[in-house]
Order: sequence, then C-alpha cells, then structure tokens
Amino acid sequence: MVEDVAMIGSDEATDIAVLKINDQPYVEGLPFLRIGDSQNIRVGEWVIAVGSPFATLLGIEPSVTLGIVSAKNRNLEVRENAYYNWIQTDVALNPGNSGGPLINLDGEVIGINTASFRFAQGIGFALPIETALRIANEILVYGKAIRPWFGVRLKDSLAPDGLNVIVEAVEKNSPAAKAGIIKGDVLIQIDRIPITNKAQAYKIYNDCEIGQTVLISIRRDGFRHDLIIEVTSE
Repeated sequence: MVEDVAMIGSDEATDIAVLKINDQPYVEGLPFLRIGDSQNIRVGEWVIAVGSPFATLLGIEPSVTLGIVSAKNRNLEVRENAYYNWIQTDVALNPGNSGGPLINLDGEVIGINTASFRFAQGIGFALPIETALRIANEILVYGKAIRPWFGVRLKDSLAPDGLNVIVEAVEKNSPAAKAGIIKGDVLIQIDRIPITNKAQAYKIYNDCEIGQTVLISIRRDGFRHDLIIEVTSE
C-alpha cells in the first residue's frame, strides 16, 4: 500500500531516494539483493538492468535487459554538481529503468541505472553502488546529500604546452574565492595530484570530506601559487 511507504529524502542530481516501509512484518519477509563492488568490474563484463520501462504502456511488471560494461569512470555532467565516475553500459535503458539496479552475473548490485543518451543506441549510465550508498546514508543522517563546495567553474583549454584547466568563474564568498583563486587562473594540482582536465578536478574535489583543508596549486601570470581551501558543503 502507498500509505505504508514514506520518503525520507531524495537527491535530484543523482536520482537517489530513501524510502521507509512502515509495515514491519512485510519488511521481514522482503527479498533483497546483495551489494557488490563496482570497483572490481571490468570493461566487457556482462551486466543486467532491472526496471519497468514504459510502465504506462507495458504494465508495471519488471523486465530485464542484458549488456556489457562499455567503460568505467565516465565523466557525465547530467546536472550541475553531478558525480563524475559513472559506469557506461550498452544495456537498453528506457524511461522507467531509472532507479533500477545494475547487476553483475553473481546477482550483486553494482550500480543504479540513471541516464541514457536520448538520440543514441547502447549508451547508458549507472551510478556506482558505493556512491549511491554514500548518498543514501547522507540523506538518513542529514536529510540531504552533502556535496563538497568548491565554488568555481572550470574549462579545458588547449595551449602550446598541452591541455590546461582554466578557472572560468569564481562564485562570491565561495571557498575558492576566500582562498584567493580568481578568474583566469590555471589549475595545476589538487592535494599534489597533477590535474589534466576539468572532469578529473571535479572528481577529486567531490571525493573530499567536509571540513578538510586542500592544497590547491595554480599558475597566474607565469608564476605558481599554492593556496589552501577549506572544504565546505553547498
């Protein structure tokens, strides 16, 4: 029954929601899937998606589709502040598959199917299960997903010395602004990790802990500057 289920919270950017089933006897007999490890999957590995695509047309009974892992750690900017380590598959995903599990051949959940390219065939994306569980736990504890806030917009720029990551804009009163980062700075390192593209920079920052201090190295007017950013939430 609908009244037996309550939404605890949700995260629009990743399409994750936490639901509570209030009927305790029903919960005790509810079947469940084991949680797997998305870090151990390999490109070419078979995976299965479960969902109810086009439920209004085909009925609400779940169906399954089969495919392979096409790539790992894809940089997909579905929405602003989205995560950058998506699993790409060629599993057929349609409206109604979103929120369903991506399962390996051991029957373990390794991701949550989230997005597909509307005008492409065989290009779907799943959020790694570790990220989904982290977001779910944050919703339970804080009532929402907690994201590290950098406060800059970056862009990749081709230069004579290779690909540079340029600071395109800095938000007022953001951690980046308070650290002294300005528009036009070239991002060199985050926590001593060399930065090669903007997606890598966003991913590293998204993995930071709230309250952590991070060493940011930038190049400005030909000179290197090392700045300290204190990670805060949005």
